[in-house]
Amino acid sequence: MGFKDTVLYQDMTPSLLAVSLFSSLGAFSFGYDNNWWGGVIGATQFGKEFGSGWTTLDDGTRIHALSSSDKSTGTALGTAGIMIGCMIAPFINERFGRRISFVSLGVFGIIGTIIQACSTIKSSYWTLIAGKIIVNISVGIASAMTGLYQAECAPRRIRGALVNFYTVIQNLGTFLGNAVMFGVHLRTDSLVWMLPIELQFIFPVVIALGSIFLPESPRWLIQKGRLDEACNSLRRLRGPHAADADILLNSKIRVAHEHEKELTKGQAQGISFM
Repeated sequence: MGFKDTVLYQDMTPSLLAVSLFSSLGAFSFGYDNNWWGGVIGATQFGKEFGSGWTTLDDGTRIHALSSSDKSTGTALGTAGIMIGCMIAPFINERFGRRISFVSLGVFGIIGTIIQACSTIKSSYWTLIAGKIIVNISVGIASAMTGLYQAECAPRRIRGALVNFYTVIQNLGTFLGNAVMFGVHLRTDSLVWMLPIELQFIFPVVIALGSIFLPESPRWLIQKGRLDEACNSLRRLRGPHAADADILLNSKIRVAHEHEKELTKGQAQGISFM
């Protein structure tokens, strides 16, 4: 059996491939952020500029350095940003749609990166961490909704393969973060942290602008009762020959969703009555 006989070849379209790769850019930011941060907190020049503690060099010179508290608190607060993003993602997803969720993660990333860059003005470590928290909110949104969007757009036969793009792209971000820090960690100027931050600015800008052209999730459109738009989105993703069976399947999803809402409404009325 050749590659042309596989379901991946048969079900994949250029639009579907492009959407899967583009929607995974949030994962690229995730991998990149983790690794540039892990590298920069060990850089001597970064600690000298932002640290509240002290260390002694081999020649006996005492310089500022990041204390254990600085490192652990900064890293933990970044993780808190991811948690916040994961918590707000469902609200944005369900109320405004998957496409607006991508725009929002791009906007959070842009704002956070600008704040991080501004931390150099007064060498404020906590300004840098505030920016990192906001950047990581965008990472949390991406973590919570990228796989969901990809799964809702993909044909069921290749759904697992497309969702795995998230992991692949995240690893590419990890590689770039390591490569950048390897190139700057011995420098003795602000480029040690400014170059990683400046590169990080590119990803959310691309996501925020490119998301305008993403097709909306067919499933979300069906849940909102916008069947014609859902069919158009399916055809855009899977080509003009999109199978009627796919449209029928998603119509059944709408029926199931309506049934679920009725059940939820009934439970709420029961609780209210009690």
